[in-house]
Amino acid sequence: MTTIPAPAALRLNLGCGDKLLPGDINVDVAPSRNGATPDHLCDLRRLAPFTDDSANEILAVHVVEHFWRWEVVDVLREWVRVLKPGGTMILECRNLATAWQEFLKDPDGTAGSGPEAQRTMWVLYGDPA
Repeated sequence: MTTIPAPAALRLNLGCGDKLLPGDINVDVAPSRNGATPDHLCDLRRLAPFTDDSANEILAVHVVEHFWRWEVVDVLREWVRVLKPGGTMILECRNLATAWQEFLKDPDGTAGSGPEAQRTMWVLYGDPA
């Protein structure tokens, strides 16, 4: 496997899906989503192409919840391995407790696919767009 050379300010967008960020190395396990192709294909459990202490920033939006619970600590350790000391790791995860609380307030009204479902169904299943 080829090692990715680290630029001066390496930012990784892990599990990018179709949300490609300019200036970041967009990494995903899937070769394409909605026509968007990541910069690099990689199993996020093992960031082998990236060297220790090479990334200034790691962004993972709605990615951690795709791993089994017992895998998460090892996955995060792997990501920290790649992160430079003092670097920034940004994780955005679904808030399932809040989503279910909102859903239970009005199950019929919050189960749709429109904006009224943003805090419930979209959290559980993703934005239908």
